[in-house]
Amino acid sequence: MSKTKIVEIDGARYQIGKMGAAEGSYIHWRILGALLREQQDGQREQTEDERRQADAVGDEEKAKMLVTLGLMRGLTFEDTQFAQRAALRVVSRLEWAGAAEHPMPIVTADGRFVPAELGDDAALVSLLTVESLAFNLAPFFSKSRSAS
Repeated sequence: MSKTKIVEIDGARYQIGKMGAAEGSYIHWRILGALLREQQDGQREQTEDERRQADAVGDEEKAKMLVTLGLMRGLTFEDTQFAQRAALRVVSRLEWAGAAEHPMPIVTADGRFVPAELGDDAALVSLLTVESLAFNLAPFFSKSRSAS
């Protein structure tokens, strides 16, 4: 499994790294709990056809869908903030210096965005959050990782 992923958004390239296991597993459980609560609150069961379609989707795409649903529907503000901070701490913008690209973190240790204008771009911050969480949580949705 790769330790980084490159995504391109609006012509800029971003490198997503791995977050810590404790943070990742906490976020996974919070999102899973939010989705299960919603399902218990009167949502219908998934049909067999819907299950087959979901199984055909790759692990990272499945994670992206579930992360988006969890962030939209059930996490508290505090859990959303925790997930977003953890996700963005492992994202760097790739900047050219000389003949090579170098990763430049987009969030400082005290939580400020670099460049500062990024803090005003809610759409980009949301996209980067979902991409980072999906990359980091995809292993939770891999059939090859299940315990026996």
